[in-house]
Amino acid sequence: MKKDVLVLFGGESAEHEVSVVTGLQVVEKIDRERYDVLSVYVSKKGELFLMPDLKTRKEFTSARRVPIAFGKDAD
Repeated sequence: MKKDVLVLFGGESAEHEVSVVTGLQVVEKIDRERYDVLSVYVSKKGELFLMPDLKTRKEFTSARRVPIAFGKDAD
């Protein structure tokens, strides 16, 4: 049985680009036979995007981005 892994990368900090590169390296190299990967990109503005089809660094700029939010759902 595969384990779910969340790879969260990017963010509002000055280290945004470093985080993106590091996160994309994890997404690209992780053993997909053992793990189901959920890739979440955080923009420089703090917006969250699920990137469900992301598998390589080259796909980052063209991969589909689905806006998401964490926290309590609205009533």
